[in-house]
Amino acid sequence: MKKFLNIFLKFFPILLMGIILLISSYIFSLNKKQTYERVRSIKESQVQIIASQVDLGTSLNPNYTQDSDNIKLLKKSVESINEQAGVYCYLFDKDCNLMSGFSKTQKHITGEALIKELKDNNIEVLLSEEYHGYILTKTETRERFTVYWQGLPSGNRDSCDFFIILAVSENEVQENEAINSCKTMIGLLTIGLSISLYANLFMKPYYNESDK
Repeated sequence: MKKFLNIFLKFFPILLMGIILLISSYIFSLNKKQTYERVRSIKESQVQIIASQVDLGTSLNPNYTQDSDNIKLLKKSVESINEQAGVYCYLFDKDCNLMSGFSKTQKHITGEALIKELKDNNIEVLLSEEYHGYILTKTETRERFTVYWQGLPSGNRDSCDFFIILAVSENEVQENEAINSCKTMIGLLTIGLSISLYANLFMKPYYNESDK
């Protein structure tokens, strides 16, 4: 029994550390996924707001999307969506020419790779409606993107003058700073726990020997 207890006490810290790391890893992974989905939902809502504004403008003026000032405003609106890291949103005309620019928060390699795959039509259609839908693409950077597209103005796809393309990188999306602090603390506590337990197991007998 004593031998079994000694073996158990030696391996218990490793087992405990492994359980803590596995549970925390699962929780953090789940949190990252939820953060990614939340960012995607918010950014898609912003795209839909822009589309609604263009639809309203077009209903008041049939030449709304031909006016240079309106096009500049549309470009600025699309580029403002890119202010958050990991978000890639671009404006294309109906001939697939890129109208908007890159933002400082974007990785240009990722953005350029995404645009290349879209232009090369290396895509898998997930959902396609008349003027919006979802497609899946994999870039040269080996990252898979679920891309939301929205035609402007809303209506028949062939009648759309512009298209907004939106993708969010799950790898780059920013998590809450508190989560990163928790990761560090759990790592330090796990290391401290292991050192403490093994010190009690191996160092205490050593000091007992020295006291004799």
